[in-house]
Amino acid sequence: MLPITTSLKKWGNSKGVIIPKKALDSAGIQGDDMLFEIQVEKGAITLQPKKDGAARMAALFEGYQGKALESEEIHWGTVGEEFEL
Repeated sequence: MLPITTSLKKWGNSKGVIIPKKALDSAGIQGDDMLFEIQVEKGAITLQPKKDGAARMAALFEGYQGKALESEEIHWGTVGEEFEL
């Protein structure tokens, strides 16, 4: 993809950059309300999409072969003044 020129604009107390749809499509970024991690290195700013919680959890357990426990199978113990019947 050829370089695209955009501008830095004042946005309240911060600054903002409009990222053209063509650039987002090329990067495979979709959605309207996403979180990004910002990295600054050697005079360059890089935006990396943050995965949502479910995607991060799935990545953590990728390849796990054990049994998935249901919450009913786990005894969480008491947390207050509960009594057992």
